[in-house]
Amino acid sequence: MFALLEALLDYNNHVTLFQRMMFLMSFCLSGIVLAVQASQAGEEDHRRIQWTRLTDQSR
Repeated sequence: MFALLEALLDYNNHVTLFQRMMFLMSFCLSGIVLAVQASQAGEEDHRRIQWTRLTDQSR
């Protein structure tokens, strides 16, 4: 278990600032998209935001 933690910390030392920022940005954006999807789960079709709907065209 300690070896896994040590390997993870060693990998973290080699990650650049840009990679960390991109990971944080993608994490935030995916959280926002998932929150919008979850908030519209029970809404009627005419009240939903069109770009978040999964249709045959958007698959």
